[in-house]
Amino acid sequence: MGKFIVNQSCNQIEAKPKPLATVAIALGENPKNLENGSIKHREYLHTDSSDPQPALLAALAIDIAPTGSIAVYHQSFEASLLRRLAQNFLEYAAHLESIVDRLWDLEDIFKKHYKHPDFRGSTSIKKVLPTLVPALSYKTLTVQRGDHAQTVWEEMILCADQDLKTQAIVDLKDYCHLDTLAMVEIYQVLRKLSDY
Repeated sequence: MGKFIVNQSCNQIEAKPKPLATVAIALGENPKNLENGSIKHREYLHTDSSDPQPALLAALAIDIAPTGSIAVYHQSFEASLLRRLAQNFLEYAAHLESIVDRLWDLEDIFKKHYKHPDFRGSTSIKKVLPTLVPALSYKTLTVQRGDHAQTVWEEMILCADQDLKTQAIVDLKDYCHLDTLAMVEIYQVLRKLSDY
């Protein structure tokens, strides 16, 4: 495997402009390098009321290399969003389809192979993370769920108070950063378990 990319879109990306587009991306040279700390965190957050799709796509084109697996959580959702964008932005279609072809769903491990009583029957990253990585939890964040992130984003882009807007940006970036870090940390725990 060449590069290992963790991609997590935090808000809904729609084919038509509407409130959307927070993406956090953590990049590592390859899976083994995740264990020695060579992780690069990159993120994009659209902070005004213009159509976020062109800037988001430009960021994806720069930040996601043309090779390597792309780990996501809930692949069908991510793939459907990327395919919709590819249909509407033909200049990015080849790159977006390449991304879709390389998606690897971390959630599948918990759907098919790994069960734990503390998951309470769920494969949600919100249940898996505190069980496998007790030091990390969404409960410490102001924004704790994707639907809440969407609401905060909608309020932030229209906010006239710069202090409130700045705090909303910090809160959204914290949420997206944890979404991405959660996948990296869960992956590392699974790698350690597979070494036994």
